[in-house]
Amino acid sequence: GDKGTKPFVAAIAEMVAQSSDSVEALITEVKCYKLAQNRSFDECLAGVAAALLAMSAPDEGATDKMAKVQVHKRINGHVVRLTPLIKTLLQNQANQECLIRNLELQALESAPAISSVIELAFILKPLNDEPLELLSDEAIIAWAESRRAAVGGAAGAPENRLFESAQLTAYLEWLEEEEESGSEESESDGE
Repeated sequence: GDKGTKPFVAAIAEMVAQSSDSVEALITEVKCYKLAQNRSFDECLAGVAAALLAMSAPDEGATDKMAKVQVHKRINGHVVRLTPLIKTLLQNQANQECLIRNLELQALESAPAISSVIELAFILKPLNDEPLELLSDEAIIAWAESRRAAVGGAAGAPENRLFESAQLTAYLEWLEEEEESGSEESESDGE
């Protein structure tokens, strides 16, 4: 990417992290900044992903089990609050895939207290389920396919540990089965 991406993403992350309860004000702020800096929706989403993780650290001294619960509860709470902003930035499936990529990247890069307990499945599932439905099944499956291709022979590498978790594998398999059975139904409807 170009040099401007990192500071832009950091600035968006800071805006989101420091935002008050008024998401409308935040949406205006992000949109104006995006326009002024001539940046993409994807770069805004990278900032949102960074903020979601940064804002969701567990309590000091929490046990691993507690920390896991706290981190995911906090991420989901922020997602719910920021849903109008995220919806505004998710213009298409490519943006959705970008958000997932960034959530994974940020989770790997965040502080050990967060990155050690993150389960991508626990973040993606609420984003995909009702009532939020911010991520489509197609986007998650497309992301998973490109990630599988990228893993290739590098199974077990540190950057793949979140992607290779048993929880996520099970969730992706379930989604893919849902997709397959769903598409068969719609085909037979046409007869």
